[in-house]
Amino acid sequence: MAQFNIVKGDSSRISTEITPFQDGRFYLTNDGGLYVDTVVDGENKRIHLNPTTGGGSMSYARTFVTGDWTAGASESTLSIPASDHGLTGDIIDCQAFSLHYGAHVTNTWAAVQTYATNESDGSITLHSPSAYEGCVVLSAIGQGN
Repeated sequence: MAQFNIVKGDSSRISTEITPFQDGRFYLTNDGGLYVDTVVDGENKRIHLNPTTGGGSMSYARTFVTGDWTAGASESTLSIPASDHGLTGDIIDCQAFSLHYGAHVTNTWAAVQTYATNESDGSITLHSPSAYEGCVVLSAIGQGN
């Protein structure tokens, strides 16, 4: 079972001069930025995983709590407006993590059964058998289409 330590905070603190480098740590900023600390060719780097390019982003990350979901007859859904996610293109990947004992974990029943649909109004809807607390990373292709 993989565990991810995702830290959420203000984007003004993303500089390694303010927030020290920690190899393998992910950062989610209040403006939707997703970063990871990693060593590349022997050099510590904080990589911005979802930069905005060409008027849209290629990936988006969001944390959520149980109360963010809307319960339906057979599933719970969570809508993410286009103005929040900024993705342009078809959704090709939805990686969900559920929160367990302070760590975001993959391969749980909730995370594995969560999927995303791209709606006609540009919003993205997450679908799950039931509501849970966690995080999702969405990726898109077809920039500008």
